[in-house]
Amino acid sequence: MNFILLATITIELLVVSVAESAKNPLLPNRTVCGIQDVVQDFIIGGSDATINEYPWMVNLEYQDIIYPERKRELLCGGALINERYVLTAAHCLNVDDKKLVSVRLGECNIETSPDCFYKGQEKKCAPVELSVPIEDAIQHEAYDPDVLGKFDDIALLRLDRNITYSDSIKPICLPTKRKLINTSYEGKKLMIAGWGSTTAHGNRNSIVKQKLQIPVVDKDSCKQIKFYRVLRDSQICAGGEKGKDSCRGDSGGPLMAEHLKKRKSNWFAVGILSFGDETCGEQDSPAVYTRVAHYVDWITSKMLP
Repeated sequence: MNFILLATITIELLVVSVAESAKNPLLPNRTVCGIQDVVQDFIIGGSDATINEYPWMVNLEYQDIIYPERKRELLCGGALINERYVLTAAHCLNVDDKKLVSVRLGECNIETSPDCFYKGQEKKCAPVELSVPIEDAIQHEAYDPDVLGKFDDIALLRLDRNITYSDSIKPICLPTKRKLINTSYEGKKLMIAGWGSTTAHGNRNSIVKQKLQIPVVDKDSCKQIKFYRVLRDSQICAGGEKGKDSCRGDSGGPLMAEHLKKRKSNWFAVGILSFGDETCGEQDSPAVYTRVAHYVDWITSKMLP
C-alpha cells in the first residue's frame, strides 16, 4: 500500500512537472527550481544565511568606468531563474560611473573562497563561486527612472553561457500558475536575502549573505505613505518594522515565498526590490517591490534558448 501511494505521488508530480515545462519550456519546473539543500551547521544565531541557503541569490558586479583597474564592486542583487538568465531590477542596469559586467553566483561570504563550514570536526567546503560575464541586459521597455513610482522596474540578464546547477547554485521558481499569480500575500511574512547594507544609512554592506523575514503591507495602508500614493497593482509593499529592512546593495534581489505541494517545498520569486526610504529600517516605512507575477509573460517573451 505504501509503495502504491508513493508511486501515485511520484506520477502526479511528474505529470505536473511535464505540464509546467510544456507551458514554459525555458523555465525549470518544481522538481528543479526553488529547492535548497541547506547546511545547518555554518553559523548559529543572527541573520546570516547558510552556505547553500537561497542558492539562486546572485551579486551583480560593476566595473568603474573612470578607473577600470579597480576591484569590481557589488552594488545590486538578483535571482537566477534558469541556466542562462538572472532576474533583477531595471535601475540596477544604470549606475553612475559604473558598468555592469558580470554576475557572481554560488556566493555566501564575499571575503572567503571557497566558503567552508564545519560539520562536527569535519571541514566541508562549497565549490568556488562563479563570475560569469553578461551577454545581454534587457530592461523593461516602459521603465522610466524619472517617474515617481518607479513603475516596471524589472530587467533580465542573459549570461554568456549556460551554468551548471549545484547545491550552491540553483534557480528560483516563478509564479506561472493562476493560483500563485493571484495570491496577494498581504499580512503574510515573506523572506528577503542579500549582501546589502546592515546600517540605517547604507554605508556598510554585509560580508555574509543575510536573510530576513518581513511582512507584506496591504495596498491601502501603503498608499497612505507619502510618495507611495501613486503605486500600482504591479507593485508590492513589504517591511516597515523598525530595524528590519532591505537596504542599499539589496536592490534587484527577490522577495520570496515558500510554497508546499505534495509535501515538497519550493521557493518562488514574489517581488524584486525597487526602492525604499533613504534611511533603511524605519518604522512604518516599507520598501517597494516590483510584483513578479505581473511580469511573467514579459519575462518569458524575452528569454531565448
